[in-house]
Amino acid sequence: MRSDNFGLTSAVLILMTLGACSDSSDQAPAKSSTTVKVGEVSITVSSQHDTYGPEGLLSADKTWHAKSPPHFPEYIMVDFGKKRKFGTLKMLPQEGIDNLARFPKQVEVTTSDDGKSWVSAASENVTCNSIRNDTWYPIKLKSEAETKYVKISILSNCGNPDLTTVRGIHFE
Repeated sequence: MRSDNFGLTSAVLILMTLGACSDSSDQAPAKSSTTVKVGEVSITVSSQHDTYGPEGLLSADKTWHAKSPPHFPEYIMVDFGKKRKFGTLKMLPQEGIDNLARFPKQVEVTTSDDGKSWVSAASENVTCNSIRNDTWYPIKLKSEAETKYVKISILSNCGNPDLTTVRGIHFE
């Protein structure tokens, strides 16, 4: 009679395979990015809450909301379609005094010519109590950039645990 561990090995492999396929609650939820085209410019965001997408960011007429609750880092990526020169990025907070805590606090700005290789252009820790409604918050780049892509990575907000929002972005 042949004595080997074939049956035991098969059982262990089956259990390991089943375990690998099981749904684990300790994994972060998957993000689903959204891209919209506004004229020649494409805007991609890491996530969006309900119908609050990025389509109004360049005109500041509709506020983008990251998924609730936000899973930092969240990002806004702009593809200008061709190289564009600017030295300052400005962001506008969502209207309403109660919404200022939703504004980005720690922001990293990177640029790219191909959308794959990124260079640091600015790092900003926003003084949250200086944010005002209807006032554009400027983030000055380390040096003027001429680039096709800009990525605004939001590492934290001004304290709201449920939402991160930006009403507008502008490049000067």
